[in-house]
Amino acid sequence: MFKQVVRSGGKYNSRLEEKVNKEFIEWGFKPKWNYGIDSFDIDFAFPDIKLAVEIDSAKYHTKENKDRDEWRQKLLEKKGWTFERFDGWFAYRYTNVLVVKILLKYFLKKLDPIIEKRAKIALGVYFREIDPKLSKKLIYI
Repeated sequence: MFKQVVRSGGKYNSRLEEKVNKEFIEWGFKPKWNYGIDSFDIDFAFPDIKLAVEIDSAKYHTKENKDRDEWRQKLLEKKGWTFERFDGWFAYRYTNVLVVKILLKYFLKKLDPIIEKRAKIALGVYFREIDPKLSKKLIYI
């Protein structure tokens, strides 16, 4: 049995965590950061829908750490949690896209129409930069 213990708050573990959290807040959402479930910490959690958002920085993730994270993820998925993982470089460079993806995928029904339009535009700008063909399809999510 997993015990949910909120250890959210205090100091950020990294500047990247702070940047991502501020982006979520800018979009009107307040995830629990460094959220504790039993002895595990989740970078960003939305406990009401059991969504975990993890940022995997290259510096931190050795083979051993990756194996431990996969094991932890599997245990928590058995308890109903869903995971979204992002590479650290992506989260740093495209923080707004990371947040927008989460909002559109999991919170679309809760988004104000103006926020939804702003989110789709932000994703469109990202995909035009990466792959112009995808940007046209993306606007119609």
